[in-house]
Amino acid sequence: MHRLYAALSPARRFSNRLPPRWFQTWTRVCNEEEIAEGAKKMFLVEDDPVLLAKVRGRLFGVSGLCPHLNQSMKNAIIDADQGTITCKFHRSVFDLETGEAKVWSDSVLGIPGSKLIGKALGAVRPPRSIPVYPIKVEQGDVFVFK
Repeated sequence: MHRLYAALSPARRFSNRLPPRWFQTWTRVCNEEEIAEGAKKMFLVEDDPVLLAKVRGRLFGVSGLCPHLNQSMKNAIIDADQGTITCKFHRSVFDLETGEAKVWSDSVLGIPGSKLIGKALGAVRPPRSIPVYPIKVEQGDVFVFK
């Protein structure tokens, strides 16, 4: 099978993996000043939500959807000391640099006593990393490689 055809086949297009690097491009999303230290902002990049966060002067880009149940990461909690982002819905915690899942769904909305329900929801899907995207800043403009 031809490589291009395989890369564009429906099974390939709708998989959880990122597209091949040759298929990705740098997209300008904002000015660097739009994202303050410790803040985050959601952008739509090629029809997919991407969350940018500034931690210790560095910009990080992750998927705008939690890989657990595809909930929005717009209200996620950034922990600058740990370099992590926590999904507000089920408390899944991800490393901002690698996307690795540090904690997988340990409660529901942080409600006391909901850990058992959170663990049950965590069993719905096996733990997976959140996609991360390279970021570059050129002359004050922020670009996402996606």
